Amino acid sequence: VPVAAIKGAASHEVELIYTDAQALCQKLGEPPTIPILRGLASIYIIRAQLNDAHHHLQNMLQRVEHLQEPAHVVEANYAMGTALFWMGRHNAACEHLQKAIFTSQQISSQHHTAQYLQSPRIICHSALSLSLWCSGYPEQALEHGKTSLELAECEGHALSYAYVLSHFSRLQYCLFTPHHTLEYAEKSIQLATEREFRYWVVISQMFQGWAMAQLGAPRKGLTVISDALQAYEMTGGQVSRPWFLGLTAKILLKLNEVEAGLKQVEQALEISQTTKDCVYMPELWRLKGEFLLMQSAQEQAAEAAFQQAIEIAQSQHAKSWELRATTSLSRLWQKQGKVAEAHQLLSNIYDWFTEGFGTADLMEANTLLNELAM
Repeated sequence: VPVAAIKGAASHEVELIYTDAQALCQKLGEPPTIPILRGLASIYIIRAQLNDAHHHLQNMLQRVEHLQEPAHVVEANYAMGTALFWMGRHNAACEHLQKAIFTSQQISSQHHTAQYLQSPRIICHSALSLSLWCSGYPEQALEHGKTSLELAECEGHALSYAYVLSHFSRLQYCLFTPHHTLEYAEKSIQLATEREFRYWVVISQMFQGWAMAQLGAPRKGLTVISDALQAYEMTGGQVSRPWFLGLTAKILLKLNEVEAGLKQVEQALEISQTTKDCVYMPELWRLKGEFLLMQSAQEQAAEAAFQQAIEIAQSQHAKSWELRATTSLSRLWQKQGKVAEAHQLLSNIYDWFTEGFGTADLMEANTLLNELAM
């Protein structure tokens, strides 16, 4: 089993392997091979060194476009799409991931998996599903997520399957379906535990903890996420940490623990600002607003937080996050008697959507719109 699968792709042991390989290439007077560059890109991404990852991948993309080797084109575009997703640049992320999916049809999955440790079509569909959800296409997101699961079941590559199960659990979290979130998180945990893929165990435990909290065990859920966060650091992982802290904050919101929840949100926002891991930033600002509303005389600060969430979501073209934040602000305006303004604001974003009207977010927005129209 590859070291990256067990220790984590950003572990110190894996970093040594790639830096030694890079040094050997330099000694031989050769440029680093594409798999070496791809491995280093993974380290940058997983450690949330996203500006470094982006710069590194721009250079890598130039090389692979010149080489015109489909396998390299797939990996470079997949990695760039992933980096851009974490940075909250969803339009560009979708473009790179769609190019990776298209190009992956030209290569042998078995040969590619042996070289890059993951099955190209499987992981690209899986990664694209999350960017599509953020972009406001929940049905297309679910379709790509299901495609990745079907391919993973068919190919039977364990590491890719653990990845996909974990990503699908995250997607179900986005869709606010806690039963499915728990189901796929636990499937990923079971497979990853059996194969000793520690990284995917701890990632999936984050969503397992959130789902437990939603399904009636908030204290247990908090403990699961807290333990997983500690274990995550030991893999070298830092990316998605703001998201995971946000999961903790959501449980604390459910428990009415305002001070502790705000502390988690502020820490997450600080990390996002430092690392440029901004994908969850709109939801963090929305959560901040919800916590502030639970404090006395904080309506103005809460409104400012919701406005900030909306502005960041708009800058990211993240329509799903924008809808959530707008729903929160519209509900506040309803409470303040600004019913017409609330209806106008919410209908503007709701009317943008063309799919997913049976999902929790759109149903909640529609219910509020009906209340505001009365």
